[in-house]
Amino acid sequence: ELLRSERLAVIGEFSRAIAHGIRNPLASIRAAAQVAGARSTDSRVADTLQDVIQEADRLDGRVRGLLDYSRPFRASVQSVDLAALLEEVADSLRAQASAQEFETTVAVACPPGVAIDTDRASLSEVLYELGVNGLRAMREGGHLTLEVTVDDQVRIRVTDTGTGIPKGQEETIFEPFFTTRTEGTGLGLPTVLKLVEGLHGGLSLVRSGDDGTTIEVRFPV
Repeated sequence: ELLRSERLAVIGEFSRAIAHGIRNPLASIRAAAQVAGARSTDSRVADTLQDVIQEADRLDGRVRGLLDYSRPFRASVQSVDLAALLEEVADSLRAQASAQEFETTVAVACPPGVAIDTDRASLSEVLYELGVNGLRAMREGGHLTLEVTVDDQVRIRVTDTGTGIPKGQEETIFEPFFTTRTEGTGLGLPTVLKLVEGLHGGLSLVRSGDDGTTIEVRFPV
């Protein structure tokens, strides 16, 4: 815990320095590209400037991810109907999946009347991030499932039929800056872990193989 706290402190200092040094000039670059694009009559120039804007937004998103990961977490607890929440998350994931070249389905399985006391927005962010990771793993389409079961705990499992986590890397997926994607920041799953722990829940990799991956979020009954 001490090592983790020290690491978070270092990441916090680093992210604040990055934000200070990059975000202001980045905003100026984006604004200049917007103005130039609005004034341009050449469609090729306008397309290039739109690329500049998109890349500026992507870089800003990476900086924002650093900041989000290093900030203290504060929960706003309320009773949350899991079936309703999962359907909302699934709808967002279906919209994301519709942009993919291959067909991907998103299904929800949740008993009626299951509710937990938690921060709704944070849990929604957790499940959406896990779902998006699953969609990215299914490069040629597949099936994503958000499933709730209740025993001694409330368990929410996010299962995809993708390519799985590379062998030997299962233990590092929740470590900051670890990623298997060239465009990734390596902060998605660490942020998910931070949010789940802030909600007094548990997070674990249940399985991963050539036929897909299952990650489980757990809360006390």
